[in-house]
Amino acid sequence: MSSSAVPNLQGVVALVVDDDADTREIFAMSLTHAGAKVEVAGSAREALTLVRSRVPDVVVTDLSMPGEDGVWLLRQIKGSPTGAQVPVVAVTGHRQMYAPEQMLDAGFHKYMTKPVDPWLLCTAVHEVIADSRR
Repeated sequence: MSSSAVPNLQGVVALVVDDDADTREIFAMSLTHAGAKVEVAGSAREALTLVRSRVPDVVVTDLSMPGEDGVWLLRQIKGSPTGAQVPVVAVTGHRQMYAPEQMLDAGFHKYMTKPVDPWLLCTAVHEVIADSRR
């Protein structure tokens, strides 16, 4: 990922949620490279605990995780007074299980399928942050 092409995420606090450690690491490295401060969680429940202690500017979450999934997490975040305005980006390797239109209608701000290009991830985060601040 070339630094000249990376959207500026300086000052953005992002929470990356995925049960796969490698995916969490790649996403976190990509967003950090763009200037974001990144926290990670390996489950939706862990992510919800983090959101309750410090509300991030954006959440990037896998949809398909053991136990509670990304849709559950979205509902919990959007149902809380402090998280209602937090943009949430959905990421999945199971497009057949999660139709893009349904996920956007459910309240996700962006929908991406794995594998996710690091530049596209940073661009998506930049876009949802910009939209949420308008």
